[in-house]
Amino acid sequence: MGHARLRCHFVLGVAWLFALTALYRSQSNAIRETDGTRSELISKLGAVDNFTPPMDRVIPTDRLELFLSIRENLAEQQASWHPETHPLEFPLID
Repeated sequence: MGHARLRCHFVLGVAWLFALTALYRSQSNAIRETDGTRSELISKLGAVDNFTPPMDRVIPTDRLELFLSIRENLAEQQASWHPETHPLEFPLID
């Protein structure tokens, strides 16, 4: 009876080892993919520090114009997706 119990514990231990190894591999692949995506975004859009507001809190004109143009474009797309809704229900800044 003791050998059977020992064998059962050994089999369960090996099964846990395989399960943990599979979990580790899946998580490490996900982390690598996330790092790759993050690197692609940084190379395409720039570092997060590039989007940090300046200390004087004044938004540069080119950045504000870019934001508003993207917002208008999204409003047009939203209207085509859901014609029954009003696109971006707050007024655009003039």
